[in-house]
Amino acid sequence: MPKASTPQRYYTLADQGLAGKARQGDTAAQTVLEHRRTVQRMCTTTKAASSSRDYCCCLTEDVRLHFRRGREKPKHIKTFLEIRELTSLEAVKQQWERIRTWRNLLLEWQGPAHSGTNGLFYQLHLKQQRERSYAAIAERLNLSMRSSLQI
Repeated sequence: MPKASTPQRYYTLADQGLAGKARQGDTAAQTVLEHRRTVQRMCTTTKAASSSRDYCCCLTEDVRLHFRRGREKPKHIKTFLEIRELTSLEAVKQQWERIRTWRNLLLEWQGPAHSGTNGLFYQLHLKQQRERSYAAIAERLNLSMRSSLQI
């Protein structure tokens, strides 16, 4: 795969590095930083505090990522890749590192989706981090299940 362009490489930089470049007048760094801050605000603000439910980040003219606030969980952001008529597989491959960077940022900001097996394990992990042992969590879960099933 060809070497990434400068703006493409910016997506892998930490926010502090981007902010430094933006202060020096680098408009590409400023654009990437603004995209990140907008999507991060979507993850951390309530629906009422933010009028935007959708946000589009144009990686290139042909490859766009859309970020959409969830209906059930307004702070949970989903991302969609827009494939246009003339978007080639090669164009998507060239942007793949940027797409993965966005996925990793969303995981860092909001954790994995809170549904399915991954969501269950993530919730158990969070409970265990709050200084509960897995044995205590299992005991509490057993008691809850017994009372729910009235055994």
